[in-house]
Amino acid sequence: MSEVYDNEKERVDKVNAVLASYEIGLRVTAKKGTQDYQVDGDLSVGKYRYVIAEFKNEAAASVSEPYMQAAAYYLEQTRTQVLESTGSPLPCFLLVLFG
Repeated sequence: MSEVYDNEKERVDKVNAVLASYEIGLRVTAKKGTQDYQVDGDLSVGKYRYVIAEFKNEAAASVSEPYMQAAAYYLEQTRTQVLESTGSPLPCFLLVLFG
């Protein structure tokens, strides 16, 4: 994972290969979501996300900070769900991979 990749998709493909080699059932997919909010990868049960993945080639090389971007995706995703699920904290892991 310490290699330099030309684009985020190459990094996503490498992460999937590494996870598959350890038989971990986590599959990260590229760009899912609405037009305005597209995550690099996520895992969900029904409409509830429990992992949001954000990939960057370098943490400070772009205008967006990856952790804050993932947090914004989570807030946008749960904006309407929080009204429907008042008894749930709607937990979610934010997975940020860069380098």
